Amino acid sequence: MKDRKSRTLGKVEKRGLEASVNIATEALDQIAYQHTVLCQTCMPYRNPGDEVREWEREQGGVAFEY
Repeated sequence: MKDRKSRTLGKVEKRGLEASVNIATEALDQIAYQHTVLCQTCMPYRNPGDEVREWEREQGGVAFEY
């Protein structure tokens, strides 16, 4: 077996590895699903607050008004 030099992970690589491990080991009941229209129009998945009275988004042929 050849000698391999170990190297230290950079900040971005370390965060990516940690995120990957978290995703792989996360319980299935913690996964959140979004409808494609919400994803395409960048709709928030949380309440934006009482100050926001109207919300409109348009992406291609998809439009959403709330």
